[in-house]
Amino acid sequence: MTTVNGEGDLTYVGFSQNFSSLAVGTKEGFKIFKVKSFDELTIEREFDWTDVYIFERFFETFMAALVSKRNPEITVLYNIYENKEMFCFKGKHEILSVRINSKRLLTCCSKTLHIYDLCAMKEMHVIRDTPSNARGVVALSPRNVSYMAYPGSALQGVVHVFDADSLKAVSVISAHNSTVAAMAFNTQGTLLATASERGTVIRIFSPETSEKLMEFRRGSLIASIYSLSFSVDSTYLACSSNSRTVHIFRLSGDESGHRENSEESRVNNGWWRYFGGVIQNSAMMLQSSASYIAGEMLLPLKRAFAITYLPSAYVRNTCAFLMYALQMTMYTVCMYVCVQYTGLFI
Repeated sequence: MTTVNGEGDLTYVGFSQNFSSLAVGTKEGFKIFKVKSFDELTIEREFDWTDVYIFERFFETFMAALVSKRNPEITVLYNIYENKEMFCFKGKHEILSVRINSKRLLTCCSKTLHIYDLCAMKEMHVIRDTPSNARGVVALSPRNVSYMAYPGSALQGVVHVFDADSLKAVSVISAHNSTVAAMAFNTQGTLLATASERGTVIRIFSPETSEKLMEFRRGSLIASIYSLSFSVDSTYLACSSNSRTVHIFRLSGDESGHRENSEESRVNNGWWRYFGGVIQNSAMMLQSSASYIAGEMLLPLKRAFAITYLPSAYVRNTCAFLMYALQMTMYTVCMYVCVQYTGLFI
């Protein structure tokens, strides 16, 4: 477990797009840590920023977008290696979230979405009069294509997918019965994970066709989803919430085959050597169930491949996968203190 001093004073915690670095903002300053291994964080950069509440780094590059409480309507494109501003995108409303890829910068306000061209450094398009989005729920695919997804209704779980390159609508997804609370693209932009404000079911769609590809049961109790995160190779999806549990879903492979080899995996591979019973292989205990809406049978509702537990509930957190040395580690970071918590070796 790794901790960062400043309990109660954190302004931001988040990973870079390939999860190789962790940014932590406090009222005393801002630090970027290199995530080198399962148990090692080293300081990569330090800044004197004390009020940055949004920070989006483009993979491991020098480029990052940030927003401060001092100027909440301005997005600053920043060179973190040379410690200087590259460009400022000025808006009229408070920015709730920012997403970035190699070609586009997306800023989300309560009722507008702004798309910027990073080559020309200018605003390309504005999507106005969107449903009220006070939490800034939005997603942008980091590579290959510039698909963006945003809530299409303040009452139902409708998601609009928009191509930020061609500036054309791609699809409309009826994802949930209640409002969408979290979304995430995989690295390739071919999968979109969604969760509603109920937080009981996680669904994965094709952003191009709106086809529902998978459904996962997170739990039966309502929870606020804080984070959805695909592994870089899109074989796993992690989900964290205001409960103490972090769920890891397997997107491919035979669950029965995994159960048959579970004992061998415990001994030879895995996270069991580190955490024993802390992580439960729920595939051994829970069978897949079916989902029904209005009497119609839908996709099989799969359970989590593994579950781990955080120290406390109702603490803001985010989770991510990191690949190193041909093994995968799942990190969860809590907002009250920066924690490298879960060692998930697969």
